[in-house]
Amino acid sequence: MGIFDDVKKTFRNISNYWDSLDADLRYSENNLLWSEEYHKMKSVPPNALLFGLSIIDWDKSFSKRIRSYKAKDLHIPFQYIEQIPEWVKGAEWNSISDVIGRFAPQDVYSNSGPIDFDIKLHYYAEANKNTDEYATHWTLENIETYTKRLQSLVYPMYDGLYSPPPKLKLNIGSIYRDIPVIIKNVSIAWKSPYQISTLQSILREITLSCRVAYPSWQAISCPKVYMGKSDNAVFAYQQLDKKYNSTSMSRIYKR
Repeated sequence: MGIFDDVKKTFRNISNYWDSLDADLRYSENNLLWSEEYHKMKSVPPNALLFGLSIIDWDKSFSKRIRSYKAKDLHIPFQYIEQIPEWVKGAEWNSISDVIGRFAPQDVYSNSGPIDFDIKLHYYAEANKNTDEYATHWTLENIETYTKRLQSLVYPMYDGLYSPPPKLKLNIGSIYRDIPVIIKNVSIAWKSPYQISTLQSILREITLSCRVAYPSWQAISCPKVYMGKSDNAVFAYQQLDKKYNSTSMSRIYKR
């Protein structure tokens, strides 16, 4: 066997390798999605307290509106987000420009502006229904539930008394930690692939327009933020002190 035979054998092995790799790449994504081997992979853990939204139900009014209420019903976990929202906040300064004889206008602080941002969520169904056969939380059945919960956040509540949509706590690791937000807009894009029988979208892109909305009893000052720790707990939502009991609230409780 000469050197040319060795070269031919080497090229034959390389060709066989690329043919095998090409066959693997041609493996259908849809087959991969529903295959048993795929579900042996570790999925994104569904934990809204670390990565998601939780309804602020400080007076238990929301949970009383839900039949067969469970604690998990207050949570909307995220599966994927496109990027972490930017933190942008401004201060409003009014310029007094009619001061006679002054070389420059005088600026007077008025207030600090709101924090608005968008979150683009991605939900991808890894199985069809909730069964013991597939080791994943992210089934089409659960994603449908979370989609409906997100849609509901721009609707009022009617049950004899008018109530606005609930406020929520946003958690994205330690960057956004228990941040109180309201949802101003929900946009849902139903992406392919789709279920053949129901035409339900397996991939959802949901965009939430959020505004940080602290309760009236909470105040955040410059020194508090200046000396804040890296876990950003300084921006976290604070519950109303149970010792506080105003006249108006006393009247409500006596009814």
